[in-house]
Amino acid sequence: EKDFKKNTPSGGVRSYLENAVISKANAQAGTFSIRPGPTRSLGENYSQAPFSINFSTTDLSNVVSFLQEITQGESSLLLTRLEVIKGRSAEKLTVTADVSSITSNQK
Repeated sequence: EKDFKKNTPSGGVRSYLENAVISKANAQAGTFSIRPGPTRSLGENYSQAPFSINFSTTDLSNVVSFLQEITQGESSLLLTRLEVIKGRSAEKLTVTADVSSITSNQK
């Protein structure tokens, strides 16, 4: 529970995810997408805000770095789905990750 009482990243979750995709997954700006889903209540005390992230890379270690950042970094993000598809060219990996930010409604 203490993990979910952390402050959200200073620039917001979407900005945090954008920075993680660029700095950890080495994706170029404009080559990835981050789509927010509808926020839903988790009882009286918490809210869940889902995001779906899509990017391509040629190095599996970039995927690992990105996943470490979003699951163990400064934000309380929960990885809910991960899909890695190897393209026809042996070098390309297409990654889809669904994550959720769980935040406390209590101030």
